[in-house]
Amino acid sequence: GLAVRKGPGIYPEKSEVGVVLAESIPTEEQAGITEAFEKETGFRLTLSVAAPLKPAEPASRGNVVEIPLDRIRLSNYHQSLSLDPAKLDKAVERARIMGITPPLQVRRTRDGYLLTDGLYRLRAAEALGLERIPAEVE
Repeated sequence: GLAVRKGPGIYPEKSEVGVVLAESIPTEEQAGITEAFEKETGFRLTLSVAAPLKPAEPASRGNVVEIPLDRIRLSNYHQSLSLDPAKLDKAVERARIMGITPPLQVRRTRDGYLLTDGLYRLRAAEALGLERIPAEVE
């Protein structure tokens, strides 16, 4: 029932397994887990807590603007791609935590913008219900 942020890292030369947790747990519970782990495996379990992720600051480049999602069109190439659901889920989670970084790459057209890079980030923004998205205009 623990939320693991990173790991496990297995270090046979030190007889140790390291895990980074997303949030802290009570010291008594941590001691019980590490003791039971060592008893079962013979390896020492080290638990640490990750620093909370902070949303990324907006890009400071001069040609990055926020544009409405409904003005972005897909190229024929992007329309033909099948997205990996696991990668899309990761993109959505990353966008939820960090925002849309780096910005999408788009090219200006007569009726809006044509996506040149960032299809997963675009789909993640749509899944999160964002109306505007940072984009670097070529």
